[in-house]
Amino acid sequence: MNRSRLVGICLSLAATGSASGAVLVAETFDGLTPGNVNGQGSAATGWGASTWVSSVTGNSAQVVAGSLTYNVTNTSAATVGTVGGASGNALEFTSATTATGLTSGSRTYGAPITPASNPEVWTRHLVQFAAGQVDTGDGLFIALNGSGNPSPLSGLFINLNDGTKTNDFTIRPGSGSGNDLASSGPNVTSVGSATYLVVMRLTGNGTSWTTAQAWVNPVLNASNELTATGMFSGTIPATTSLSGIAIRAVQLDAAGTPTPAADRVLLDEFLIGDAVGDAIPGATGAVVPEPATLGLAGIGAVGTLLRRRRR
Repeated sequence: MNRSRLVGICLSLAATGSASGAVLVAETFDGLTPGNVNGQGSAATGWGASTWVSSVTGNSAQVVAGSLTYNVTNTSAATVGTVGGASGNALEFTSATTATGLTSGSRTYGAPITPASNPEVWTRHLVQFAAGQVDTGDGLFIALNGSGNPSPLSGLFINLNDGTKTNDFTIRPGSGSGNDLASSGPNVTSVGSATYLVVMRLTGNGTSWTTAQAWVNPVLNASNELTATGMFSGTIPATTSLSGIAIRAVQLDAAGTPTPAADRVLLDEFLIGDAVGDAIPGATGAVVPEPATLGLAGIGAVGTLLRRRRR
């Protein structure tokens, strides 16, 4: 795979975002029972009485024992915070969750999240390609604004691919791969040895979110601030609310096709908050380009994607 590139245009830098704020939605899967996630729901923050939906026959996401963990570091190589823990659960997607056009798991937020109440939103999750073989077609779509089948795939996506792009992680504003924006994030080249922390910041005009800034495995500066290093950004469709998460696994291979072990992708530590410290433990603030300096505006919905595209 080729090295990825930075697409965001950094015209000026300004301090933005507080160290910590209010966590709006959080799901660690630790309060759920191993097995089919369908119908399960714990007292985790921000979900209300909703439960996970994963009821398509042979297409269910599974709660499995074993949490993902990621250590946040700064430029001095010091660990300043940790996402996840040594014990707990994660959500697993396998070849059984890859039926074309079907959602592998979804859950509605307890109340819609709006830019009027939260003009700045930070979101994060951990993802790991845990077993099998990383090859073309493998994918995990994570839409922030869909409680059902996310089709057509409109929104902001983090895209893992080795097809037509030169990078693995990509923002996709709106539907269609032709809208992908490049990333300076790492390429996924191995199985089970790396967990990726994906962080996004949504901002706008108080009426809608129109700008996305994203990082994969962000490194803080010596003051433990998030910077523009490794950031990729772009216009997203103008979004007036976030209603729920929808996840779709795509083209994960069964055992023996082509490797003895079946493909397994794990998701953990999903969170939406209103400050950088909510998404990145240990972050004291953020020094990143102000959205106004990027000249960005747009139209549609929001989400994230981890995928490999067929050539």
